[in-house]
Amino acid sequence: MPGGWAELPTDLPGAELFALAPGSPAPAWVYVFRYPGAPIASLRAARRNIPRKGGSIVAERTDRLGGRAATRLDFTFTDDRNAAARATEWFVADGRGGTFVLAVALRSADPALRDDFARRWRF
Repeated sequence: MPGGWAELPTDLPGAELFALAPGSPAPAWVYVFRYPGAPIASLRAARRNIPRKGGSIVAERTDRLGGRAATRLDFTFTDDRNAAARATEWFVADGRGGTFVLAVALRSADPALRDDFARRWRF
């Protein structure tokens, strides 16, 4: 984690990590999820859930995460403080038949932070 970030407990299904950037309100946060099944199943669920929850998918493209092929999904949404936010999620096979999802959300942080997390990703 970057300096000053706080890892916090979460009860979100599948979440293995949740951390907030320093500040109030936090300008950025990150989740790591692990789900059973292939990445395409989690990606399909995200494609359904984001618009259902009022978000808008901005872009989808192939990418790499930790040296593995991944799908990157960029979207906007309204956060829990009713403020505009943007997020990027990477969907990648975990090497054991499941899926990791790295999710980086930003309120006001530098957008380069998303790619910085992706570059640092290690399995």
